[in-house]
Amino acid sequence: MKNIKFTSLVIVIITLTSCGNQFKYFGNDFPETENAKIYFREVDIENNFEVIGKLYCDFKLNTKDQKIQRKIMTQVKKHGGDGALFGNMSENTVGSVTSSVGASKRFGKRNGASIGGSISKQKDKRKDQMVITVIKFKE
Repeated sequence: MKNIKFTSLVIVIITLTSCGNQFKYFGNDFPETENAKIYFREVDIENNFEVIGKLYCDFKLNTKDQKIQRKIMTQVKKHGGDGALFGNMSENTVGSVTSSVGASKRFGKRNGASIGGSISKQKDKRKDQMVITVIKFKE
């Protein structure tokens, strides 16, 4: 009974954490900032700056743009960025195919053999990914 409860809890946790946006940040952390600007071209950044990191954002295709943008900017400020230079979006399709084959042979009065197998394909999932360059203004 304990194994069933534990397994159920693990499944619920995996389901909850796999939904929504996923962020991965690679770079330097600074104290959190209150304001950060959005840029779409490097030439539009007026101040001298340095790149402090890259933020990778995976999100579902049906997520609203403003919601994604707010979450990205929250992450940028959390890592101490003064600005976010939005990069290109790419669409990824992820899926998997699983298969198994088994065989057995019995010895004794009733000799026999059996072979079985199965193949299953999981539905493809489409996600978008955006790479954001996190910048810090030089003083």
